[in-house]
Amino acid sequence: MVSFFGNLLVLIAFVRFRRVRSVTNYYVISLAVADLLVAMVGIPSALATSVGLPRHFRLCLFMNSILMLPCTADQLSLAIPSSSPILMLLCTGSILSLVAVTVDRFWAVVRPLTYAVDMTSRRAQIIIACCWTTATVIGLSHITLLTLANIFTGRRK
Repeated sequence: MVSFFGNLLVLIAFVRFRRVRSVTNYYVISLAVADLLVAMVGIPSALATSVGLPRHFRLCLFMNSILMLPCTADQLSLAIPSSSPILMLLCTGSILSLVAVTVDRFWAVVRPLTYAVDMTSRRAQIIIACCWTTATVIGLSHITLLTLANIFTGRRK
């Protein structure tokens, strides 16, 4: 709850107040969005699947196909690892956003005279897009590797 409301306040402040729309705060917004998604989707879904929910077969298929969350092995007749690809994507997005904030601040300290010229709004948006693209590739590669492993071990045709 604290994570949800704290990150929501950061997003509201960024949208509402023009003074806080700096290049550095683009990275903070990316981090707030990642943490907000983890709080809204990742944690509740991970908790639900860790206690064996949903127990209904069709809901389990929905979570497995749409949300890319694992269901219990007996429901799908597959040995699915407990890590969730969407949770992996969201957490990786959060970590990479935090790394982007850190690198941005390091760059501002090490090169204070050229930082404003070097770090433009467009460059920050490209860096953030690269962070989220990398997080998506990492999250989706988990599904691809799991599917290939199931095909080669004969569990799925």
